[in-house]
Amino acid sequence: MVSGGVVKPFETALENLLGKQVVDCGFTAVPNCLQLVWHEARVRDVNEETGEIARERELSSTARLVALTLLSHAYPGTRKKDPYSVWPSHKTLALETACSERQVKQALADLRAAKLIRRRKERVDSVKPDFKPNGHDLLPLIERMREAATRYQTWHEHGVAKAREENKERIAIKGNRKRGG
Repeated sequence: MVSGGVVKPFETALENLLGKQVVDCGFTAVPNCLQLVWHEARVRDVNEETGEIARERELSSTARLVALTLLSHAYPGTRKKDPYSVWPSHKTLALETACSERQVKQALADLRAAKLIRRRKERVDSVKPDFKPNGHDLLPLIERMREAATRYQTWHEHGVAKAREENKERIAIKGNRKRGG
């Protein structure tokens, strides 16, 4: 992005991470897009014996908070090779969300069940040989946000056009009243 001849690297990196359609919706559109994604996301608990869906439910507030926290770890431009993967530990997520590690693990399981994130199985280099990081691929969530942004833009543009028409009608009615009509 260029503003007055100055390149804004954070906006460019954010656009690379989330996509132009999400960034173009404006700052308040990001949480609105997330709300659309969460509203449509369903957690399906599957019966392990039969493979059938035992019940379907909405994402919990804890799962939503964990998703936001995972997104905060995906700082744009930090990993060119794999920009959609984050590696915070359960302990880190618990500290950042003020939840227990058990709640974080359940929230992550719910996000995977809703197909908003995927588990990363690759190991990363670590000083500790027995360290097994918790990798999460956020691409499914980001793709759903991009789809929601397209719908949000359409709804927003439709709403703005409708508001303008209503405003013109109000002005015309006021004008008629002043003229005695």
